[in-house]
Amino acid sequence: MSSTTMTTTFAFRRSIHRIATRPTFSAGIRWSSYVGDVRCPAGGGVGTRNAGERDRHGPHERLLVLGSGVAGCAAALTAARHGIPVTVLHAGSRRDDCNSYWAQGGIIYRNYRLRHEGIDGQTTTLVDTPRSLVDDIRVASGYLPPLARAEDLEEGRYTPDDVLLRERNAKPGFRCPTTGITWNEDAAWKLAVEGPSRIRQLLLGRRDGGEGEERGCVVPFDRTAEEDALSLCLEASHAAPRIIHRADCTGKAITTHITRAAAAHPLIEFVGDSVVADLLYDESSSSSSSSSSPSSSSSFFFRRLAAPAPVFNPSNPIPSPSQLQALLSSHTSPLRPSLPPLQPYSLEHVLRAVDIFQNTFAVVVYDPADDVFVAYYDRNHHWIAACAKLVGSFRVLTKSLRRMFPDRFDGRVERGEWAFAMSSGDFPSVKVQSSSHWEDDDLDQDEDTEDTHSRSRIRRTIEECYARQTLTSPTSCVDHPEEVAPILQFGSVFQNPNVIPNMIAMPNPQKNHLHCLDEWTEELERYQKEEAAAEITATAVELPRVCPYYRPRNERNALGLVYGETIGITSWEELIPTVVWRGTDFPGYLHHVRDFRQPDFERDVEKKLLTSGKDEDAVEAMREVYDYLIPRWKGVVLTAEAELEAKKKQQRQQNKEEPVVPWADIKFADCIYEKSKTPAVNVDYYQQFMNVGIPAAGPSMSLEELAKYRYHIDIGGGGGTTWSGTIEKLAMPGLLFHHVTPTKDYNYALLLPWVHYVPIKEDLSDLHEKYQWAESHPLLARQISDRATEFARRLGTYQGFHEMYLDLYRQPLERVLEAYQPTMEHWEIVMKRLTGQDMVPVMKCNNKMFCENLSDHATSWKQLSGVTAS
Repeated sequence: MSSTTMTTTFAFRRSIHRIATRPTFSAGIRWSSYVGDVRCPAGGGVGTRNAGERDRHGPHERLLVLGSGVAGCAAALTAARHGIPVTVLHAGSRRDDCNSYWAQGGIIYRNYRLRHEGIDGQTTTLVDTPRSLVDDIRVASGYLPPLARAEDLEEGRYTPDDVLLRERNAKPGFRCPTTGITWNEDAAWKLAVEGPSRIRQLLLGRRDGGEGEERGCVVPFDRTAEEDALSLCLEASHAAPRIIHRADCTGKAITTHITRAAAAHPLIEFVGDSVVADLLYDESSSSSSSSSSPSSSSSFFFRRLAAPAPVFNPSNPIPSPSQLQALLSSHTSPLRPSLPPLQPYSLEHVLRAVDIFQNTFAVVVYDPADDVFVAYYDRNHHWIAACAKLVGSFRVLTKSLRRMFPDRFDGRVERGEWAFAMSSGDFPSVKVQSSSHWEDDDLDQDEDTEDTHSRSRIRRTIEECYARQTLTSPTSCVDHPEEVAPILQFGSVFQNPNVIPNMIAMPNPQKNHLHCLDEWTEELERYQKEEAAAEITATAVELPRVCPYYRPRNERNALGLVYGETIGITSWEELIPTVVWRGTDFPGYLHHVRDFRQPDFERDVEKKLLTSGKDEDAVEAMREVYDYLIPRWKGVVLTAEAELEAKKKQQRQQNKEEPVVPWADIKFADCIYEKSKTPAVNVDYYQQFMNVGIPAAGPSMSLEELAKYRYHIDIGGGGGTTWSGTIEKLAMPGLLFHHVTPTKDYNYALLLPWVHYVPIKEDLSDLHEKYQWAESHPLLARQISDRATEFARRLGTYQGFHEMYLDLYRQPLERVLEAYQPTMEHWEIVMKRLTGQDMVPVMKCNNKMFCENLSDHATSWKQLSGVTAS
């Protein structure tokens, strides 16, 4: 292959602990405080340790492999086969993020089909022998003298007896002045003698004489159509065709299969975002028979790189131009977030999560006996209209899971069930009122069961807990999160991950989020099938097609994103210098944790206008209740003040014909009126505000119209975020002022403040200040805008969308799937014992990807689905 993987292995005792964060080693990289303590035994090897040392360190001994490429995974698989546990450290967030992945050329094997015909016409000899390969390497290395070994060797092991004496070999370290390659005949012989058997052991299947099935790694190298044999190519400097390959992406094929095999092995663990920092020596851990020299005991330290974007506090001051330029320069590559490994969990842990929620929560079980996914709902939870999002997410998710992991969901009973917790909605519907069985004082002290105590340890009021939270508070609202399973939340999650540490942000249940990612699994499945067929027919295969919502908008795609070229905007100066927003007025905003409201016209405005009919008084009245209003109405107040200010400037201006543009234009285009979305300008509630100079409503604006403005803001709705608005506005040629609220969406992990957007406080109190900064720093504002547009464009490409799919959809599901431990007894018995009759099956999806409502239980599906919704 054209790239080389360097791998280092160490036997060590692993004890993860915290130390003070050390200084940053390079600009733009933030280091975490997690450090691994890796200790080599006295003498440096496992075999040299005495019995006492073996007893002391044996149970914790592991093999440390640095690098997750082909060499690293091969070493890990070989060690694991002999019962040695292995930890593989890799610098990237993904296992296959290594040099091996990008190698295009094939790898050297051996041609067993090419033969010389003997003089008698009966016997034949192989053309491609170990000696012929060694000679090819000698020539390519620029070494002119003949080989020191005259005879050929058989394929197998290159033993110490085969090593050439130094006086007979070429001068050690000979370096060709032309190629720069160092020649060593022993290394060439070892490669030629042992290489083919190593390939059969690790990469080839039984039909090629290999053992790959035993290790779970059989690479689909290209094969000949006539004989269905390995396709062997002739490459430069090789005297015989001996190169096996997979099209022009051999590295990708090998890396994908060997890392998958290593990750599936129970004795191998991968630790991503890790780099080796330094090699230290710890004299205290050496044995009594060892000296205190550095060679007696070593500690090999590594560090975890902080992959996810940090929680940003928008109250921090605006960066200086030099700080901002440095920040932009240090973040030129796309962020690749990585979910840390999850603790093992069981069905019991899943059921404990039920008590955290009051609705829109389900326990999902995959039953291999019937090969179906079943969603269970707690009969003590209210069934509300928002449960439609939960049911919709369940339908889509089960399809994706079957396409992603067909080998896991194939109906084989011996694999056991899989259970997980999921919720959905604009905001996590956690409980805000105490339940009687949560109170320690109410517990029956005679019922000393593990389940009773686990419930008592769940903090009783999420609302009270969250009231004490800041964006970076380390406090959790679940006392013992290790006793609760991970929760897949399809919708907005808490900005502070410590509130409910078990909650994982998943794609929002909308067509342009969850549905698009599910369609991608279908596209990948289609592509793999067509690619397999193309190997026979030699036809071109179309790459998976990105969802139309992420591609540019044009005549053939009315759903896409709008860029500057879409509307003919080519310069920053062409954009209207106003902060614009249009959206829907929702009656609630984070009602679980915030006590904001819509304005009451009669109480807040009309009574204060009895003695005056001036617009200034109405604006002043709205300012007095500003702190109590939901953020979108705060934006209306800012717009009213901006328009009043612009009006006064217009009156003072000598040139009356040149209009003064208000700095803010934040108005409602729609509202929820009689349970349906209605234009706000047609509703009396908004008209009464407009009649006294409060511009509450405005005409609806298309994305093309909005894109003509220089500044945008994505003010959070009922769940604190906009779901679709953020991505749409990042694509536009203007700058996004991003509304930072207590919640976030799954794709926020790909964004950084002051790189992709300018952060705005929850109460919008710094919006005008940030607007003025952007107007006075147009070059920096334009750079941030361009970086945001570049981000949005990349999501519309195969590589960009596939990375988002892997990092934010497949990887979280894979981590949860890998962490589950099936029950020892049948899962239905466990569920009934822990919950009685509380968990009701409401929907199931079979292996034909058909989902049906379940109504043969005490609470009918018709009743649950909204007819008697509470």
